[in-house]
Amino acid sequence: MSMYKTGIVDQVGIDIVQQTQVEPPGGAALVADLIYFGARRAYGVVIDNSLNTAASYLKLWNQTGAPTIGTDAPHVILKADAATKVQYNFDTGVYFGSGIMAAVVTTAGTAGATAPSGTMTISYLLGA
Repeated sequence: MSMYKTGIVDQVGIDIVQQTQVEPPGGAALVADLIYFGARRAYGVVIDNSLNTAASYLKLWNQTGAPTIGTDAPHVILKADAATKVQYNFDTGVYFGSGIMAAVVTTAGTAGATAPSGTMTISYLLGA
C-alpha cells in the first residue's frame, strides 16, 4: 500500500475564489457579485463575519445575470452569526448549473437587501 498527500484543491477543487463585500456608500443599492460564470459545484464556503455585531446571510443564486436582491429567491442561504467566522462543507457539492452570483445581507430568507455595516470576506472552494 502506498500513501501520499494530495491537497483538497487537487482532489475536488478547480477554483478557490475570494469575495469581499463592503457596505455600499451613500445609500447606494447592494449589487450581487459574479463568483463564477458557468456550471460549478460549491464544496466549501468560509464566511468571515467578524467585523459585524449582527448575524449576516450569504445568498447564492444559480444564475449569471444580476438577481434582484430581496425579491429573487436564492438557490442557497448560509448564516454567519455575529462576530464569527464560519465554514460550510458540502461532501458532494452544491450544484450551480448556470453560474454563481452572491451577496451578503442582514435579513434571512428571500427578503432583505441591506448589506452588513462591516466588511465581509467569503472564500469558495469550487469544482466541476
